[in-house]
Amino acid sequence: MEDYYQQKGRKVIDFLLGFIMNFGIALAVMFGLGILFVAGLATVKLTHILIISITIIGLTLLEISIIRKYLKQRRYIAIGLIVGIVFPLLVVGTCSPLIFSLT
Repeated sequence: MEDYYQQKGRKVIDFLLGFIMNFGIALAVMFGLGILFVAGLATVKLTHILIISITIIGLTLLEISIIRKYLKQRRYIAIGLIVGIVFPLLVVGTCSPLIFSLT
């Protein structure tokens, strides 16, 4: 692994790959859930709730397994995944008191 990261460009590429992978997964989920809601004409049924819950749990487990796999082999992909999760939470968490104080 140390030989792989001799070049700084590989570190940056792996980091960006991990960072963008989160948004790809999120877009796929949003697209799938959008199709589900359009097909169901936005009616909330127990089956929709179960499908959404199972999807969220499955993707969370997938994300954790990807992070664990790449943390041992190519750690900059795992770091990019973690930053891709934490960064939007920090931005929303930091901006929300300002937004709510203006309303």
